[in-house]
Amino acid sequence: MKILVIGNGFDLAHYLPTSYNHFMGVMAAIEKLPDGKDEIGFDELFVELAESEKWFFDRTKELYSTDSMKFRSETIKTIKEKLKVNTWYRYFHKHLEIDTWIDFETKIGEVLEGFSLIYEKIDGFIKKGKNLRFPIKIMIDGEANGFIRLSQKEFDLLEIFGLLIDNDDGEVSVQLAPNIITEGSLPTESWIEIKSDFLSWYERELYGLNLDKLLKKIKYQLNDFVEIFDLYLSSIISAFNPNGNLIYLNDIFDGLMHLYSFNYTSTYLKLYPKSENDGANVERVHIDYLHGKAGNISKKLVLGISELPSEILKQHKAYGFVKYHQKLFNNTDYQFLSENQKAQSVISNYAGTPNRDEVVEVLIWGHSLDESDQEYIKEIFSFNEGKASQGPVKVKIFFHNEASRFAQIANLLHILGKTLVERWMKKGWLKFEPVPDIYALNTQKPTHQIQDALYEFEPNLKIERDQPVL
Repeated sequence: MKILVIGNGFDLAHYLPTSYNHFMGVMAAIEKLPDGKDEIGFDELFVELAESEKWFFDRTKELYSTDSMKFRSETIKTIKEKLKVNTWYRYFHKHLEIDTWIDFETKIGEVLEGFSLIYEKIDGFIKKGKNLRFPIKIMIDGEANGFIRLSQKEFDLLEIFGLLIDNDDGEVSVQLAPNIITEGSLPTESWIEIKSDFLSWYERELYGLNLDKLLKKIKYQLNDFVEIFDLYLSSIISAFNPNGNLIYLNDIFDGLMHLYSFNYTSTYLKLYPKSENDGANVERVHIDYLHGKAGNISKKLVLGISELPSEILKQHKAYGFVKYHQKLFNNTDYQFLSENQKAQSVISNYAGTPNRDEVVEVLIWGHSLDESDQEYIKEIFSFNEGKASQGPVKVKIFFHNEASRFAQIANLLHILGKTLVERWMKKGWLKFEPVPDIYALNTQKPTHQIQDALYEFEPNLKIERDQPVL
């Protein structure tokens, strides 16, 4: 029995622009578009990306009918309007160090942790017997009696997420405190006014930050950001139609019974609708979308963190930010191998003898094996315990280049531990294999994958991407 598990790398291997940087690049292009355009094409949304990632988008243009792409102006207008008011987009747009969706999820955790610290600082101020008055007096990166000290990052959170009162110019109102020494290295002390809606009051007495209301606001904004991403996938990425039928990957797709997708797209169904061998429709393959499906209102996207970063957040039940809550609430296909009846039947009937033919072969393509999905990774490697030299479950992991294989092994060691990973590799239950070269297979042209692999593993190497390698 063959099972395929795919992540975002599956889409990227097919030169579909679904990375975090692709998404944010298109959002920046949409922000710059003039209002009232009736027809929007590929070049208008991807022109800057096509220059900065020429090696990627040259292949995209060869594989897909980009010249005939037309995007609905109503959809683009909707995205543009949402971007104007979305605080998460403002936050992510400011943080240029985010490169991947894993980094994106990490930043969500950092924001929540930052608000937890702000809450604790205000609460600690009160517990020390200090009188809290409105407006709250806050010092940035300094110390003084009667002031709450915040770091610049914490102040930025209050500003970006719209918790501070604006002045007439729309700028945050920061007022200097009187009679404060500002000479030398001491910072200027000031106070800021947090909007009263996000403060806790009792009988007109101010006693802290209303964390519940704050979390509700930023969760609503995160939901709206996810809707923007959903529109990108369902309205823009879905418009990428291949120039012709892609070569069917017999070694991977023949005999495939089940596909578990961490992606939100339907790339597999769209690009490989039929088998070249028997013409059977690929719908016989059962597909579960573990993190939701773009454009499907009944299976909304899961985009969050693996666990709440502080006890304060747990006390305030901020579970709407974590993936496992979202999967349950959004009605995604969160069941996995343990609930796969056919796979369990193969495993339970396996005699552990060398002549046993039927095993469960799990192929993993395009997943980083990061700890954000560690519950699934642990489940895959929970089998074969107590078995003889051959187990009923075999795992093959496809890697893009040596850098990705290095990271995948490191992630497995971090999640599973040295003993288990070594055992699986020694027994031959776990193997690594280069990912199929989709571009070369469908164009009969070299992709210079050697240069790409070397460049990503060691970016300081003096290699031109388009220079032939012998």
